[in-house]
Amino acid sequence: MIERKKISACGKTRQFLEVPDCVTNVDSFGKETTASTCKRSFYLYVPTFFCKVKDEHSTYDTEVDEGLTRKLEIDSNTSIPFKVNGDLVPLVFSMHCYQCTYKQMEHWTSIADDYKFVLVLPEGIQNSWNARYCCGYALENGIDDYSFLSGIIDMLTDKNTYKEETRVNNEGVNDYIDSSLLKLSRDNVYGVGWSNGGYMVTYAADLFQAVAPISGHQYELTDFPKTPTSIFMHHGSRDTFVRPNGCCIHSTTLKCCCGISNTIDQCSSISDVFEEWAKYVNQCQTDENGKVLISKEKDEIKGIECYAATGSCLAETKYCMHANESHFNYPSFKEAFPMSKNIADFFASDACLNNNGIWNSTEKKCNCNDEIHMGGLYCATPLNHKFTDTSFTSEQGEAALVEIGSAWISAVGILVLFVLFKFFRTKI
Repeated sequence: MIERKKISACGKTRQFLEVPDCVTNVDSFGKETTASTCKRSFYLYVPTFFCKVKDEHSTYDTEVDEGLTRKLEIDSNTSIPFKVNGDLVPLVFSMHCYQCTYKQMEHWTSIADDYKFVLVLPEGIQNSWNARYCCGYALENGIDDYSFLSGIIDMLTDKNTYKEETRVNNEGVNDYIDSSLLKLSRDNVYGVGWSNGGYMVTYAADLFQAVAPISGHQYELTDFPKTPTSIFMHHGSRDTFVRPNGCCIHSTTLKCCCGISNTIDQCSSISDVFEEWAKYVNQCQTDENGKVLISKEKDEIKGIECYAATGSCLAETKYCMHANESHFNYPSFKEAFPMSKNIADFFASDACLNNNGIWNSTEKKCNCNDEIHMGGLYCATPLNHKFTDTSFTSEQGEAALVEIGSAWISAVGILVLFVLFKFFRTKI
């Protein structure tokens, strides 16, 4: 049984999950051995938005790997705009590429700050993920990365709010997650992945509410999730590592990198995968010929063509082809890939819509259709209707003032009658 994690510090912290049967130990002779259990690591990033700080302005350290520290500036003036009981927010996984580390996806911490996501940056064993067709050590040794991701979700999500756990920093200031402000649910989990990470989030798509694979995805219908799952795919038109027209096994075709073309014929283009996902996973509307109804938008300046399944769909289905782009690996993924915030907005919109809200991309805000009963950042939190609740609308506030005014008038009227009664009784 996996123990629920008590989150106790803001910023980025390294966490560990004990999992069974890992091939990670090496004996004194350099031979790999299988351990009955081992600890796998991931980085957890919690925006400082969800923390309490005792003084008005403080600088404190958050522990990271191998004793490194970084400074976080906290300003209480930009803290919680209102308080609700256990605000439900998205949990987002950001998965690295083959032969990469979590650092290639670390820029998602600033995106998590903007959108109020809790972020997970998992670490693949020997910089790889076992996503059936890709890649490297994890694939060759049958590492169960699906269970690793599932275990992290079980570890972090709960139906109950987190218990408060105080942490005192070097300056003696108490900073901790406010349990009344943060809640995570396995129904609100999202996954973005690049290359091998893209293969992984689509391979484990049934763990997520929506996925965004970049330069890598599953090809076979049998590997797709069995329930509707939103997807936002991306690929470079000149990608020679994972080719947009598929990773074919034929000797006459160009191969993909990393042995992806060696084991099974994955000769399906990104457009083919998009249409199958739309039709069979998300059950999107089709025309008389059985073709999915599709809209197209093109950014002439950036050379990006984006396609979306239209009509009635049980979940959103989109993909973008980036003209003249390769694998988004130069000079770095952060600089080469231009649509990380678009993906974040896709996740945020999905979370908001699932709670019957309307997402405002400009303000990064979920507007609740039922403002009387539901509130919070993603309209997922029942409101406790105490007079101290500041999440009332202006109309509700005016009504409350009218009600209070009427009560005062009634009270004054009773007092006047009492005084007059006493006066006349004295005279008599």
